Amino acid sequence: ERYNSADVSYQPPFANSVATTVESKLSQIISVKDFGAVGDGVADDPVAIQAAVDAAQNVEFIGGESYLLTSEITVPSTCKSLRFNGAVLLVDHAGPDYAGNTAAFRANHAVEYADGVFEAQNKDYTEYYGWTSAAGWVKSTSPLVGQTETHTLTAREYLFGLTGAQGSYFHGNKFDGFYDATAISRVGGAPQKSDPLTRFIGNEAVNCGAGTAGVQVGFKFNYISNLVVDGNRSYFGAEHTWSSCQNVMISNNVFFNPTTPTIDVGGSPAAGYKSKHITITGNISSGRDAIVCELGVEHITITGNVCEITSVAPSGTGIGVATQFAGGQGIEFVNITGNTIRKYNDDYSQPYAYGILVATQSGSDAILSNVLVADNIIPPNSIEGIRIQGNATIAGFKINVTGNSLNDSYRPLLGINITRAKFTDNDLRAYVYQGSGSAAFVMEDCGETTCAYNIWHGSDLSTYGHINVFRLSGAVGGLKF
Repeated sequence: ERYNSADVSYQPPFANSVATTVESKLSQIISVKDFGAVGDGVADDPVAIQAAVDAAQNVEFIGGESYLLTSEITVPSTCKSLRFNGAVLLVDHAGPDYAGNTAAFRANHAVEYADGVFEAQNKDYTEYYGWTSAAGWVKSTSPLVGQTETHTLTAREYLFGLTGAQGSYFHGNKFDGFYDATAISRVGGAPQKSDPLTRFIGNEAVNCGAGTAGVQVGFKFNYISNLVVDGNRSYFGAEHTWSSCQNVMISNNVFFNPTTPTIDVGGSPAAGYKSKHITITGNISSGRDAIVCELGVEHITITGNVCEITSVAPSGTGIGVATQFAGGQGIEFVNITGNTIRKYNDDYSQPYAYGILVATQSGSDAILSNVLVADNIIPPNSIEGIRIQGNATIAGFKINVTGNSLNDSYRPLLGINITRAKFTDNDLRAYVYQGSGSAAFVMEDCGETTCAYNIWHGSDLSTYGHINVFRLSGAVGGLKF
């Protein structure tokens, strides 16, 4: 005797539960197997998977299976969750050009993607990475010769991993060889305080963010408010970007992207948006520039990170907060505290550019104010240890640089176009690695500035001769020592 599941009742075995039918219970979560997906890595499964996401709110994949995708899966707004359970997605399609890129799964709404392994197939782009003590990490499209350490990146151009919108939850996914691994972009313009929480937790990207056209990134976030990015990992490829986001926590990630900035937070001058209320904490970030906030930022806290510089001068910055555009894209309320900056392999034989840079640079008419740089450790051989720079239009003000340790810098502390600043209780070691003109403090066009209770050491004066404690230039007045 046969029974129709719609006619058979089901009572959940819990107190106060509500009876339903077997058909209703079985349809709550749908497997791609219900629609004919094979999952052997050979059969082409996008038709079956598309049918599953079109039919259900929650779609399950079978762990241990491999699904070949030769076309993009469009996730409709009715589908809220795709749980891959460790299944491997072999993605083997490509857009015709940068503008026509395709993704493994594309959603323009809040969606959950969980525990998928995404592998780009038939990779058509190769980059060669190499490290030497003299040059740091470099990359080329041709094989490198004479490198101490090497890595070969292969990726599929114009192929994305996953996309979603505000309110999405990406967790436990792994990506290998994509043009961009992920993109979460707000639908509907500027970020809003009322936007739902977006979570990006425990994902991993290897060899992602590489190609010849456009701007490649690993993890990308555009106009997202109320965002948590925690416990993720990346290894080689391009930077991770946060464009005009607000109310963001970037924490406990381990990123190694040695020839680009790694954590890159920025505003949008053309649109008039800033990135604001951003906390960057507890990360291990390795890159040409480990942490960068640029193009208009406010209420930024950068604390307790390990920032590893992988390049040499004229490049290489541990933490950079800067803007060089007119139109009010300034820097306000910045807290940089308790970070440790170091060089890759602890190799300090070659100089790097900056330990910490906070600047509204030439071309900017924007404000620089309310900046605290405290209790950071700056490693040896920086050209400039900590540089604080306003611009000729608006002098930077309310600057406090205190309790930092700066070792063997050509110019440990610089103040340029600032007023009402305090440089106090820092431990400085200055030396000359090229030419002359080293000084513990360099003040250019500064006023009403206090330099007090700092400890200064000259390094190897028998070799380098006299090294100035202060070097003043331009309109300098009202200094207190």
